Amino acid sequence: MRKSTSENVTVTLLRPWFIYMVRTATGLLYTGISTDPMRRLGQHQRGKGARALRGKGPLQLVWQQQVSDQRTALRLEYQLKRQPKAFKEQLVQYPTLWQERDLATTLLCSITQ
Repeated sequence: MRKSTSENVTVTLLRPWFIYMVRTATGLLYTGISTDPMRRLGQHQRGKGARALRGKGPLQLVWQQQVSDQRTALRLEYQLKRQPKAFKEQLVQYPTLWQERDLATTLLCSITQ
C-alpha cells in the first residue's frame, strides 16, 4: 500500500492482490500470492523468492485470479494449496470455474468449518 499526499489530503492507493499458479518444467503447480503476478514470475525465474521453485524452470504462469485484499489472498492461498492437483488443473483448464462456482466463497467457508 502506498500513500500519496496532495494539498494536505492523504489518499491510500490500494493495489489489487492476486492468487496465482505457476507450472514448473516437471508439471508441478505452485500456488502463491502477489500484487503483480508477472513481476513475481520474473522473480521466481531468477531464483528469487520461493525455494520450492529454484532450479525447476522454465516456469509458466498458468492461472491467476484477482481478490479483494491481502488477507483474503493469504486465506485462499492456504486453502488452494490444500486442494488436490486435479482440482487445480480444472482451474487452469477452465478459468471461468472460479466465478461460475463461486470458489472463493466455498474455499473461505471451509476455513471456518
